[in-house]
Amino acid sequence: MASRGKITPLYQVLLNSLPVATGWEALLTAIRQQMALDPGLRELIILRVAVLNQADYEFQAHVPYTKSAGLPEAKFEAVKAMDPTPFDETERAVLDYTDAVTRDIQVDDRLFARIKDRFDPTARGRSPPRSPPTTWSPAF
Repeated sequence: MASRGKITPLYQVLLNSLPVATGWEALLTAIRQQMALDPGLRELIILRVAVLNQADYEFQAHVPYTKSAGLPEAKFEAVKAMDPTPFDETERAVLDYTDAVTRDIQVDDRLFARIKDRFDPTARGRSPPRSPPTTWSPAF
């Protein structure tokens, strides 16, 4: 939790319940470091959920990770502006999928078909690997 030298405000809140903080860290570590999903796509998902949930803190907290993943600033600014222009087909499919899971909870078969063959099965499922936990963050 403090492996980067400080405890973030999110973890300060989570530490009110050590079991929740420990579980959260284990889940997010598995998602961030043990999934086959490209780090750039993972960060696009995180940023999109932050925008959809009006969680500016989450968005700003992930800008450095987005840059580290190699995404140009134009793309993360486009996520914030909900502008699909700079994204390729895979990125658009991932963003559309993230929108559906975050807003509607369900993904229709046509949208699922757009992504299912683009990813290793360990990087996807019926719900994307990153959207639900990011959706929870603003609640804390």
